[in-house]
Amino acid sequence: MLRAVATGAEVTVVNKEILMVVDAVSNEKGVDKDVIFEALEAALAAATRRKHGEEWDV
Repeated sequence: MLRAVATGAEVTVVNKEILMVVDAVSNEKGVDKDVIFEALEAALAAATRRKHGEEWDV
């Protein structure tokens, strides 16, 4: 698997893309943005726990 180190500019683009997706899903599905962000946070925490076990406190 190839891994790249993100630069500040790449991180900014990803952040903007995430915000755009959250906005689109919120508008299309009528779901509050906070609910979507909470679901994303829970999914990322679960994925981190699966990959790294309990060694990381997420």
